[in-house]
Amino acid sequence: MQQRHPWLLTLVLMTFVSSTFAQKSAPNFKKRLDEALSAINKVDIAKAKEIKTVADDQLLKEATDIGLAFLDAETARMKKEIDDRKKAYLPPASSGSAGLDREFMKLIADMPEPIISLHAAKKAMKAKPGEDIFALYIKKVEAYQEQLKEEILKNAASFTTMPNSYKAKQDLQNNPMIQQMGGLEKLQNMSPEERQALAKKMAEKMKQNPSAYNGQESDPKKAFTQKMLKDATFAAKFNHMTVPQQQEEYELFKKENGFVDNEPKKTSNAALTITIDQKITGIFNHRQELSQTVAPLQTKTEEHFAALYKNLDEQLDAQVKALPVVEHGEAGSGKDTRPLDIAYNIVLYPIKVQEAMANKNIWASQLSAIKVTIAEYDEFLGAYWGKNKTTDQLMAQRNQTPPAILSGICNEVIQLTKLAKAFTNMSASAQRAYDEKVLQFFE
Repeated sequence: MQQRHPWLLTLVLMTFVSSTFAQKSAPNFKKRLDEALSAINKVDIAKAKEIKTVADDQLLKEATDIGLAFLDAETARMKKEIDDRKKAYLPPASSGSAGLDREFMKLIADMPEPIISLHAAKKAMKAKPGEDIFALYIKKVEAYQEQLKEEILKNAASFTTMPNSYKAKQDLQNNPMIQQMGGLEKLQNMSPEERQALAKKMAEKMKQNPSAYNGQESDPKKAFTQKMLKDATFAAKFNHMTVPQQQEEYELFKKENGFVDNEPKKTSNAALTITIDQKITGIFNHRQELSQTVAPLQTKTEEHFAALYKNLDEQLDAQVKALPVVEHGEAGSGKDTRPLDIAYNIVLYPIKVQEAMANKNIWASQLSAIKVTIAEYDEFLGAYWGKNKTTDQLMAQRNQTPPAILSGICNEVIQLTKLAKAFTNMSASAQRAYDEKVLQFFE
């Protein structure tokens, strides 16, 4: 009988399995075990070559209508819902050009996926610990993430904000008159009499050279400085206030002296803040909705295959019980389960192939969901980041700078890669079990 290469057999089996996803009939494991056992009993099970020939023929004849129609329908429903959500979440065309780092986009494109070929999975997972394709990719993502963290720390100072009162205090400290008087700290430590004497002295200097000290009346900070100079008691009181109290005092001064209406208008900041907060909240909520969209597929897939394995195991137990007790001389008596074990693993193998394909669908659905979130962030940054200092400041305060966003997504990418590795390990283990229990091939 013609020998077949393992990779060719797997390809044929996968193709046949894929074409029967829509069939609805429940699997008849009793019939399959009987047919496989009958074929095994016709050869010498001590000869691995003969077992392999029988196993290959059984796998190619295996009817794989194991009721995956509903999983197929669930996958189609989930894909459509993700697509619909993407259309709802994103505008027809991007409104910005900043977006996410192109290096990150390439990193996403290079993400390794679960290996559904059981032979290929076993080969891929033979690598030394930490050297398989998944571990190497995770290291690559982590290295990129470290670069992002350095960029976050590097740029943090650029987005540090100070209360207006603190800025006003800094302006006072840098004012030429205050410096000539010895600085704010010296003024704060003077007695009321000393301050009054110094104020009179500085007043005379202002009369002689007013341009050196006077600020423009339209500037609230300079007007506040002049108030501090003219009113030593107020200056001392202000310097002993907390920062929030100073802020409140400064705002009160502006209102009392008509500077609120004269200041540059910032009417758009409140609306911009609300818009940015809504965008951030929207993306977060959408991510939760997407997770809920893809979760049922994994749950139903796990439940489906758990039921299949339970069904097959029950049939195996029933047939083991039906085996006759055989005398083995000095070894005593017992049941010869070796042929049935081989038949069981032959019937089990196509299920493992289908499970690998179903797991790939789970992984792909989660990747699709992440890509929608990435597209939302890309649109968000393209629309708002880098437009002006005010917008960047608002986004930085909410930890929504490009490096911060990318670092967060990297965590999800790492988790998805770990899932791909776990699924591939499952496939590798299935192939290893088949090789050892059916083909008597040990590595």
